[in-house]
Amino acid sequence: MKIPKGWHELTINQFQELLPSKTEGMNDISKTIHEITTLTGLTYDEIRKYTNKEVKAVRELTAWLSEDRPNVLKNRYKVKGVWYRFEVNASNIILDQYAFSMQTLQDLKDNPETVEQNLHLLLANVSRPIKRNWRFKWVDVKDYDLLKMSEDFKHNMTMDVANPIIVFFCHLSKNLTKITSDYSTKKVEEMEKAVKDLADTVGL
Repeated sequence: MKIPKGWHELTINQFQELLPSKTEGMNDISKTIHEITTLTGLTYDEIRKYTNKEVKAVRELTAWLSEDRPNVLKNRYKVKGVWYRFEVNASNIILDQYAFSMQTLQDLKDNPETVEQNLHLLLANVSRPIKRNWRFKWVDVKDYDLLKMSEDFKHNMTMDVANPIIVFFCHLSKNLTKITSDYSTKKVEEMEKAVKDLADTVGL
């Protein structure tokens, strides 16, 4: 049985499965079983056969879940054999991708888990695949599948990488005063408000 030893081993998908909304309406026993199956990959029936002592032992190994999420931003990160960088300039993000991010944030007031539930998609929008060129310098990969990237992030990126990126992006976006001439002033104001709401949510 493999149990994540910390945020550096917890994938975005596992993190999303541990959100409060996933166990809403469950009793304490069902919540515990759901948490253990999410972290270990064991089935519901397998966990039901555990003794109270065994369950307690597993819970003790996952006490780190109550600790603060990581906040050390990595310049480059590798996911499923591919290297990526974080786009540090929000104004350089492709309009469609930025618009999606802002549209997602508009749901924050109705659903406080919006960012967490869409974490893999938001991260894909602010990440760029990179490779070494013939001079051994890092360069952006021009053609990539955004949907595939988001799925790779969901199932393979760990939270020690994911959390600092999204928090930093939110902080960066707070200072963005102009996106592009294609957006009206009203739209920009709506975007900035959405980012401010997000920043408040993540504690910036």
